Amino acid sequence: MTTYAIPAARPAGFGVLAFGLLLALYFGVLTLVSAWTFTVDQLYFG
Repeated sequence: MTTYAIPAARPAGFGVLAFGLLLALYFGVLTLVSAWTFTVDQLYFG
């Protein structure tokens, strides 16, 4: 049985991975520059 994945699935997965890594990098740098409480405040938009 042969199955074919959607051709855009692999690039989309790389995009999601890159987005997550950049978001983690942003919050990591924000934590180092500011305090942890400021970083947590950034997560809540209200």
